[in-house]
Amino acid sequence: KDARLAVTAQGQECNRRRLEALLPELATRMADRWPMAQGRTSVRVATRDRLPHIGLLWDESVELPRSVSRLEQMPRQKGLYALLGLGARGLSVAPMAADALAQQILNDAPPQGRIWQAVDPARFVLRAHQRGKT
Repeated sequence: KDARLAVTAQGQECNRRRLEALLPELATRMADRWPMAQGRTSVRVATRDRLPHIGLLWDESVELPRSVSRLEQMPRQKGLYALLGLGARGLSVAPMAADALAQQILNDAPPQGRIWQAVDPARFVLRAHQRGKT
């Protein structure tokens, strides 16, 4: 087991201080029970740029010509979509991201705009391609 994922007294104390700062009334009510509190740790999957992958996946079986310079030009896997890498914001972002993905699937049209480019699953492949690393 990875020691970095262990529940520690230091981590529990940090959580208690955060609770006091954010919800002082709740922290006061929980003060007697805090020593009995049990913690848990987990891993949240995130991307290198901390933005999720939302949308149609690229087709790795197609070799990218040098002329590919925009996400709209990337070859895609027909019908294979992803909603991944939500990281620590998953609980708050997932409903909006799922709705946006459902719209993309149902409309069968590539979404437009900077936000879609920022979360496009092919963005890292395109960046590597532009740097000549594919």
